[in-house]
Amino acid sequence: MNQCIYILTKSGLDKPLHFRCYLSCHPCYQYEAIVTNADDNETRKAIFNSYNSDCQVENFIKELNYEFSIDKVNSQEFTTNSAFMNIKCIAYNVVQCFRQFILKDVWKTSSFKTIKNYLIKIPCNVFRYGKGIRVSLPSSFAFKDVFQVSKDSLFQFGRGFL
Repeated sequence: MNQCIYILTKSGLDKPLHFRCYLSCHPCYQYEAIVTNADDNETRKAIFNSYNSDCQVENFIKELNYEFSIDKVNSQEFTTNSAFMNIKCIAYNVVQCFRQFILKDVWKTSSFKTIKNYLIKIPCNVFRYGKGIRVSLPSSFAFKDVFQVSKDSLFQFGRGFL
């Protein structure tokens, strides 16, 4: 169900007098409308803030397009395209869960490209150690502590599902 949200704000009161309209003494109003299919459980102000929080919605759409190629269609078959779209959506949701539950502080708001370049695409040695696998990071890697905390958090997160 689509709903339309109207937000009315007073504008021009915080500006100096020479920026306001000279002919009118009453405050100017600014109208904004958003049409969305968001849940009715959210308040109108929360929906408006999520749409207008520093153009964050556009950044999410750009991330979907550039990092996950969600705007690309791989085939002319509907079922194939549906399968690829589902895989892309699952990958995006896995990254969002990783960002929300595993990463800390500044990394939570980082783009996937930043996370990929600094935490995933790193040179390392991977070798078998006993019955497990061991990762040896280079000594010059600047984000060893973030990598270790993320690895420990991911291990604890995974243990919660067992």
